[in-house]
Amino acid sequence: MTELLGACRARLAEIARLAEPTFASVVVPLEELRHRLARTWSPIGHLNGVMNSEALRAAYNACLPLLSEYYTDLSQSEPLYRAYLHIRTHEGARLDAVQLAVLERALHDFHQAGVALDGDRKLRFKGIMSELAQLQAKFEENVLDSTTPGRTTSPIRRSSRASMPASWHRPSAGRASRGSMAGSSVSISRPTSRWSRTRTRRSCAACFTKPGARALPIGAGARTFR
Repeated sequence: MTELLGACRARLAEIARLAEPTFASVVVPLEELRHRLARTWSPIGHLNGVMNSEALRAAYNACLPLLSEYYTDLSQSEPLYRAYLHIRTHEGARLDAVQLAVLERALHDFHQAGVALDGDRKLRFKGIMSELAQLQAKFEENVLDSTTPGRTTSPIRRSSRASMPASWHRPSAGRASRGSMAGSSVSISRPTSRWSRTRTRRSCAACFTKPGARALPIGAGARTFR
């Protein structure tokens, strides 16, 4: 992850130095970088939610501050923000609806992430994003730790069973008979973390995204600084 983030930062620096930014030379490469990072982090986040282990947990938590810092720096980059403004001014009339929506959403995200804050407040924002990421991860660990040792089994009402896929009927009935319960039941031994599914989204506020999406919500919490 350190190597990937280093490569992404180097590419961001190249894009930020462009004298004549265009949609093709700025927006498209940045979206590609986001997807590249999401493709790497999304499986890690998912595995941390469904196959959590001490080793994976330690590696996951070690990456959170790195990702938070990267996405916050990206969303607070004044050169990139100015590049997007330049593109809207000089290319806006030629962009199609989808391209224009991507551009406007990015400008909105810059504002939400505090691109206009002064230096001290930007540092404070960055610290909050990092702390938020770690607190969210710790909360999920506590949820996993509290549910993993046992297994929760709940009976299924007849009305609910009718809406279940046919392939579930026999297994659920088998669980009920083994548990000496009438009818059918479902059991949950480990929850799938919502963070794991969503952190790689654009919100990599600290979101890492939320997956399909961007790895960190790049604007969450910015309203505090208004």
